[in-house]
Amino acid sequence: MSALMMGRSQQPGIYESEVITDLDVLPYPFRDYNAATIYFDPTMPTPRPQLQVYGSKGCPFKCTFCLWPQTMYEGIVSLRRPEKIAEEVRDCVKKYGYKSIFFDDDTFNVGTERISRMCDELKTIGLPWTMMGRLDTSPDGLFDKMVDSGCVGMRFGIETFDINILKNINKGIERVDFRRTLAHLSDSYPDLYLHVTMMKDLPGQTHEIHQRDMEILHSLGFSTENIYRSYQLSACAPFPGTKMYEDLVKEKGEFLQDFRQYDGGQATVMNEVNK
Repeated sequence: MSALMMGRSQQPGIYESEVITDLDVLPYPFRDYNAATIYFDPTMPTPRPQLQVYGSKGCPFKCTFCLWPQTMYEGIVSLRRPEKIAEEVRDCVKKYGYKSIFFDDDTFNVGTERISRMCDELKTIGLPWTMMGRLDTSPDGLFDKMVDSGCVGMRFGIETFDINILKNINKGIERVDFRRTLAHLSDSYPDLYLHVTMMKDLPGQTHEIHQRDMEILHSLGFSTENIYRSYQLSACAPFPGTKMYEDLVKEKGEFLQDFRQYDGGQATVMNEVNK
């Protein structure tokens, strides 16, 4: 049964659905309610109200631990045209008075030429904006253009600086100098909000490797107290539906299927798996 038929039947249950690939044919999200202008991401404290908008759905990379690109989007990536994104932003600014833009894509900076066009549009709009992306998918010159077009904050999923551990999780790093790119952004733009996400207990990641990751991060000026150079640390969990879960269940099947292990306690699932 399709998602459309589900709406007609009003019957509870799980229904087959279809991942839409042409996002530009969809109407803009419904924002005609008071709370629409309240949403705010504290890691990117730009002027309020802060417009949260998507320029894409899904992610082209195949990180084994990442849940929703595998389960929600079934590995499908859908990219909106920069002109349509800009049209939505202008419409929202006119109707609701948004003062900044927050792009919460899984990976915003996909496609060098596409993002360059997006920067041209955003520069004419003239509002500060922030995004979630990857350090290895854009050349330094494009990151510089992002800042020039009004980007005041960038969030990056790094997980670890260890190349071998990144291979273990199929991170798909395309540029091994991504650490240098982070240093370039940090040194060149002291007022640019940079927020990175790190992980511990990844497959093969020892305590020593994790400690080295933290030392590198701190040497670049990142801390939990610095709003301009902030980070968060998450414990890896092989959730069902991910490639990581499928790979590990062959070895630790009975243990991984005991969902009491996913309660967020001190002894994480991967901590036990890595023993």
